[in-house]
Order: sequence, then C-alpha cells, then structure tokens
Amino acid sequence: MAMLDRDHSDFIGVDALIQENANQLLRFRTFAENHDWQSFHSNHYDWWAFPIGSPSSHGYRYSVSKESVEVLKQSFLFLSNLSECTDLLLLSWGWGSAKNENLAYVDPGQAWAHWPIRLYKALRSMQIFGLFEKELSLSSYAQFLRDSGHSFEYQGRDLFESITKTSSD
Repeated sequence: MAMLDRDHSDFIGVDALIQENANQLLRFRTFAENHDWQSFHSNHYDWWAFPIGSPSSHGYRYSVSKESVEVLKQSFLFLSNLSECTDLLLLSWGWGSAKNENLAYVDPGQAWAHWPIRLYKALRSMQIFGLFEKELSLSSYAQFLRDSGHSFEYQGRDLFESITKTSSD
C-alpha cells in the first residue's frame, strides 16, 4: 500500500493527531476500567487511534504521509500511546498481547467483534510506526481467529493475507 510522500492539504496535522490519539487512549482506558467492552466494538476510532497512509471516510484528515510518519516516530508519547491503544484493543477482544495468547478468563462481550478492517488498520499502523512486537501480537491473534474458523471478509475482500503478512515477510 503506497503512502503519500507529503501530507495532504486536508491532513489534521501531526500535533492534532497526537492529541486525538491521546484522547482516544483515555477513552480506551475508561472502557477497560469499566469492563465496557461493547464500547470498543461499537465506537468509531480507527482513523486517529491507528493512523495509516490511506484515505478513509474522513478523506485524508487522518491519513499519515511518509513525512508525518517520520515526525511521529520521534514522539515517545505518540508511540507509547499507540502501543497502549493496541494492547487495550486486543484486550477488548480477549487477547493478551504480553503473552500473545487468548485470555483464559474474559468478561461477557470481551471477544472478537468481527471487524477485520479494524484489525487490518491496527496492524498496518504498527507496521508503519515500527512497533513490531504489537504487529506480531495482532498477526498472532488473526491466525488464532482463522484457526477458530472466523472469516476476514470485508466489503467483498478477504483481508486475512494482508493482516498476517508481517513487515518481516
């Protein structure tokens, strides 16, 4: 997937994206603290929680370019928040990112929500920001889901191969 070299004129900007991501992390923490897993499944946040280089229903507002990725990679706060967003998203699906395994005990609703595009975006974001341990956890979770019989079809396209193809492949 090709990324723009420079930011699109509609891009929110690096500082605003860092803030949007941090705000979403605060919401994720609240969802997790309250065991409100349904909020992970029903809210929309993919674009700023897991930015990638592709346009979305928001156009290019949250689409990162190669230029903005390099700036964001220099922000310890952003990378730390992005990493924690991934851990909490996986937790909402009943997956422990520390050990890359399905959690033995989960709450009602703490399960796969059948959003392969969300898994794809999160994994792609880990790839472009160099968070390889989180990428591996997302890929391992996808493999677990496939082995359990889950489909990765989204809008007529099977995303499984895109999800499980890691940056080291």
